[in-house]
Amino acid sequence: MNNQKKIETPVAPATGTHKHAGLFSKLRSQYDPNNLLNALINRLALRNDAALAKTLDISTLIINKIRLLTQPVSGTLLILMHEKSGFSISELRTLMGDRRQKSRISGMRFAGWVTN
Repeated sequence: MNNQKKIETPVAPATGTHKHAGLFSKLRSQYDPNNLLNALINRLALRNDAALAKTLDISTLIINKIRLLTQPVSGTLLILMHEKSGFSISELRTLMGDRRQKSRISGMRFAGWVTN
């Protein structure tokens, strides 16, 4: 008899009342940060999400929210992951399903900057 329990990764519902809910569900078929988290756990030879959170010096709640698709992987977190794992930023983005060729920064945040 096999007494092992099947572990399923929880996934947030695809529908919602948010104005971009349809777009999110379309992109979600490509975006999967669980692949990224699992690759980090394997690369760093860790046992679970708690060990990954400790290695990255972040809360396990953040890892859980990322797995549930309720919190995106921030740029700061990508840099931490790069520093700890040795994966390039490009590799990390590919692992989570980000296929964009360029990243753009909103001009609104830097409206006060003067460029010469």
